[in-house]
Amino acid sequence: MLRLSSVLQQWLRPGVLFPNLTGVAPSAAVPLSALWHNANLVAPTPVTKTGALSGNNQALTAAEVLQGVIFLDVTNGAGFTLTLPSTNSLLSAFSNVLVKDGTFAKEVTVVNNNIGQTGTLTAGDGSTTITGTATIATNTTRRFLMTVTSGTTINFRNMGSLSL
Repeated sequence: MLRLSSVLQQWLRPGVLFPNLTGVAPSAAVPLSALWHNANLVAPTPVTKTGALSGNNQALTAAEVLQGVIFLDVTNGAGFTLTLPSTNSLLSAFSNVLVKDGTFAKEVTVVNNNIGQTGTLTAGDGSTTITGTATIATNTTRRFLMTVTSGTTINFRNMGSLSL
């Protein structure tokens, strides 16, 4: 039996709306566990990229994209690209209970925190599309809506930007 303190610790983690209890895997056969898991996917948890860029490209991982907020506190002497992971990697990072018919979407925010250069979000492969402006100027936040449009495709739609 779980101790009350460990259950409360799971509930109070940042970026978690409904904790998945130990030993309970999300499953379509158990709809509540699937709902909890998918609700957690939309809860933003910031991730910070620091240090120097490797060349002029920064590859993002599926876990970083799913966090929902990416702070760029890196140094770079020229414009750079942020390359998304492959579509398959992003879809695999979600669970098998994710609805893949265009009805699931998650906001992904990229913050260019005074790098001094403009970044451009690029697709990791041909199955991911980016619609609208993909550049993130220095001291700017750009918001994207990531929509799982099918079991094999994802779209990132620009929702606008904010100056810092």
